[in-house]
Amino acid sequence: MTKNKIPNDIRKLCYERDNETCQFPGCTLSRKNGDNINLHHIKQEQSGGKETPDNLITLCNIHHKGMHMEFSAFYPDSQGILYKMNRVTKNTLSKIRKTLGVDDGNDLIPYLIYLTGNKKFRPGQLKTIRTAISGKNVLFVSPTGSGKSVCYQLPGLLADNPTLVISPLKTLMKDQVQSIWSKKIPTTYINSDLTSSEKKKRYDFIHKKLYKFIFVAPERFDSKDPQTNYLYNQYSHLVIDEAHEIEMWGMAFRPSYRRLGALHGQLGEPPIIALTATASKHTQELILESLNVKDAEIIVTGFFRDNIKIKIHKVGELNSDGYRLIGKYKYIKDVIINNPSQKILIFALTVKEGEALLQFLRDNNIDSEFYHSKLEAKEKMNIQNRFSDIEDPKLEVLISTSAFGMGIDISDIRHVIHLSPALSLTDYTQQIGRAGRDGYQSYAHLLYHENDKSLLKFMSSLPLSTTGFKEKHKYNDEDIRIVKGKLNQQVVRLPLY
Repeated sequence: MTKNKIPNDIRKLCYERDNETCQFPGCTLSRKNGDNINLHHIKQEQSGGKETPDNLITLCNIHHKGMHMEFSAFYPDSQGILYKMNRVTKNTLSKIRKTLGVDDGNDLIPYLIYLTGNKKFRPGQLKTIRTAISGKNVLFVSPTGSGKSVCYQLPGLLADNPTLVISPLKTLMKDQVQSIWSKKIPTTYINSDLTSSEKKKRYDFIHKKLYKFIFVAPERFDSKDPQTNYLYNQYSHLVIDEAHEIEMWGMAFRPSYRRLGALHGQLGEPPIIALTATASKHTQELILESLNVKDAEIIVTGFFRDNIKIKIHKVGELNSDGYRLIGKYKYIKDVIINNPSQKILIFALTVKEGEALLQFLRDNNIDSEFYHSKLEAKEKMNIQNRFSDIEDPKLEVLISTSAFGMGIDISDIRHVIHLSPALSLTDYTQQIGRAGRDGYQSYAHLLYHENDKSLLKFMSSLPLSTTGFKEKHKYNDEDIRIVKGKLNQQVVRLPLY
């Protein structure tokens, strides 16, 4: 798509209106001080946005790139911006240390404020951060929405070398990278959504050590792309986000997770920061065993979120008055209508299930979208930005497969609805944890029907039914037996039937 040129008179009017200063919250960069600025479309051009003052906002070149993370390295000014971001980060740290007289070994509150705006550490955060800063391995188990990200961001910010973050989902990468980038800290991700030219530039910048944080999926190290060699670098920390993936799906869906222990050795054994919201004591042991780590500090704060109320609705069941309960679609429609202007995230087990619900909602004039892995990269980005309030028109109702759910970190989702039960209790805990991350009262609605049981069994058997599964992963008969056992254990066994 060809970008329309913003007329000079419109550009001048917008700059004057915004005092030639970046309008991103908390940013003071201004053309009056020699900083470069740009105009950003609030509603993107591909969505019908126009070059009019009410749809344009002034941003500095750093935050403007942050709004277009998929092209953050492509343009000629990208390297210069990264050098500038590194200078800004160093100056900020220097100001905290010198002006405030902060000792990195003791007072970490100013860094917490810089990264999160919070003035007090949450349970488990400070101990995890101090353990990581000391160079020890650490596994932190804490509920979704409890602030685990700062437990690697703060140590990584203070370190000299970059931090490598192993992240399972593209949406999670984008969300985390945008969050860190917004603080003018140079950060990037590498995944298959990027164009070959964009990846080439990012790998070049990784080689030049221009990023503080680098996000990749474990499969990236299986790539035959020779540029992947630039990832074999010296890191301050190796972060394993959503570490339960190692034990939960490592053998069945994501065998690359089983090779993270070997990768740790190939990278020179940097200190590990493993993070998860759901890991029993047995799972904790399996995670550390898989990573070949024997001396890790394990910090557990629990799983409970008291601001999420769970509601279970069985289709066809009689209520206390003897009336048969309404169907799933009617239930979802009622939740949406009765809670206007509230963000609602709906999980569907399959693409077919999600598409059918999307058609129903649109037939009832409910603005909604369906996010799943088969969408084009640009379409995914547009939906994610709309639901995150980055782009107009804002989106309040989103249907998603688990591909989006685990990656989203939006603070004000009030309702999470499961059209069918999740495949496992771990999946369910992770997914309802998207609700109420700002601490306010939120709701998790679990809808089910007796027929859902056969769907769950079918979904859990998919990995083994994939052609060449055994050969692809080089499994023997004993490995297949273990995979079958894990899949049978994972399928949800709630008292629903």
